Amino acid sequence: MKRGGRWPLALGAVAVAVVLMSLERPLARAWYRRAIEREAPEERWNAVAQLAARGGAARDVAEEWYLQWLDIPGDTLERWRAVAQLVALGSSEASSHLLAAVEDLDAGVRTRALEILLSVEPSPDHSNDLVRRALAVDPWRLERLALVGRRTDGVVRGLESVVADRAASENLRAAAIECLGLIGGAASSAVPVLEHACDDPALGVRALLTLGRIGSAGVPRLIAALEDDSSDVRLFAAVALGRAGGLAGVARPQLEARLEDPDAGVRAAAREALERITR
Repeated sequence: MKRGGRWPLALGAVAVAVVLMSLERPLARAWYRRAIEREAPEERWNAVAQLAARGGAARDVAEEWYLQWLDIPGDTLERWRAVAQLVALGSSEASSHLLAAVEDLDAGVRTRALEILLSVEPSPDHSNDLVRRALAVDPWRLERLALVGRRTDGVVRGLESVVADRAASENLRAAAIECLGLIGGAASSAVPVLEHACDDPALGVRALLTLGRIGSAGVPRLIAALEDDSSDVRLFAAVALGRAGGLAGVARPQLEARLEDPDAGVRAAAREALERITR
């Protein structure tokens, strides 16, 4: 009987432990909230960062505070410090705020939002959507987007998708091509897409010039374009090779041949390209 009598007591202890554990997290949250509220406003950021590092209930309260800071009107720095922390915590709330910020009026906010979203290795579909959002809202974004594109592959993949999308508007595709040129050599993977765009009557010239800005990876297509039947194509191919500078050294024989081109504009462009290549 004695041995059997221990079981009810043991089960009772387990039940009490379960109840205490269920109460522990809410009680801890309440305690942490009061602790932060007692801090001076200028000290709260550091105090919340310390909570985030502890995990558990402390992390939950830190996330609540970061979400509150996202709503501070006009304070871009505090909002983006909070967003960066939410991303680090893996907060499910962070993504929706970041997506909204891709269309923020503040250029710095837009860039930071894109950089964070694209730095977490999103799926190709997600990258494409983000880049289209960035391009569609305002052409200003090209330089800012290019800054992000030099650091993250997702931007280049998204831009390639826009250029290849025949259903996209001409303006959107033109903006994507221009942005790839601003990214430069880091966008070399886009060369095949740009080569196809060279055959598009509306985008061909822009695509040729962008190949020149990308550098050596685009040179073979530009050399071929020097033999095109259209004097305009030959002219812009020569201009693009000149923009590539020393990276287009292999094109010297073809450019020298264009010094005898029947079109005066092509001859002038070839002469200037040769000068740029030898600088």
